[in-house]
This record gives sequence, structure tokens and C-alpha cells, in this order.
Amino acid sequence: MGESKLKPPAFQFYAGDFLSDLRVTIMTMEERGVYITLLAYAWLEDGLPEDESVLAQLCNNPKNWNRIWDRVKECFTIKSGNMINNRRLVRERRKLLSYKKSMSDAGKKGAEQRWGGNSQAITKPKPSHSSSSEEEDEDTDEEDFADDDSGEV
Repeated sequence: MGESKLKPPAFQFYAGDFLSDLRVTIMTMEERGVYITLLAYAWLEDGLPEDESVLAQLCNNPKNWNRIWDRVKECFTIKSGNMINNRRLVRERRKLLSYKKSMSDAGKKGAEQRWGGNSQAITKPKPSHSSSSEEEDEDTDEEDFADDDSGEV
């Protein structure tokens, strides 16, 4: 399985929760920009390095980095080794991975019930029934479509 399939590319963003969080409400727009940027990196990398100089570089080295980080760091409370993370982001990742696993398990169970473990059950694609098909069924006669009792063909 490729690495891109292991890492979910997106997370749920709950606007109401974001805007009603007191820590976010008191942030300046610059602080919010840094916060959102770091959330995105934390999602992609499953955490952020604790090194503040690296975090500043990820955010294009804002002039007031120390003041900004003093406010934003309150939102990154989970520490694991030399990594930090956002508690809500960790919960959202767990929920998403749990959902994906349950859907995968349900799909496998359905396939097992339908095909009984026969991985060769589908050997060729079924013909398309769309009206844009270029080929018509050669066995079809016009008479087959005259189901009315009028006697006209």
C-alpha cells in the first residue's frame, strides 16, 4: 500500500467550533493564519516538531514569531517524544481511521457473503447499459418492442 493511502489527505473543519473556541477568538488574524498552517502540517505529518525555529520556518518566519507562538502554542498540547500535536486533530484522525476501517471490514464481509471467497468471481466487466453505447445487441428485433395489442408494428 502506498504512503498516500495510509495518510488521510484531509480533516473535518468545524467552523462553529473553531470560531467559538476562546483561544481562537482572542487571536489576531496573523495568529490564526499561523494556527491553521500548523494544523495543516500537523495533519499531514501526524504532529509537529517541538523545535520552534522549524515551526517558524513552516510559517514563513513571521516578524513577530515569539509573540505569535506564545498564543498559538496553547492549542498544541499533546507531546509525544519530540513532537507536539493538537488534541482535536488527534481525535479527528482516530475517528476517520476507525470509520475507514469499519467501511473496509463491511466491504470485505459483503464480498465474502456475495462471492464466498472466490477471488475469480468477476472475470470480465459487465456490458454497459447506457444509451450512448456504440454497439447494439445484434439479437434485438424491432418486433420485440411492439408490446401493445394494436397489431401495428
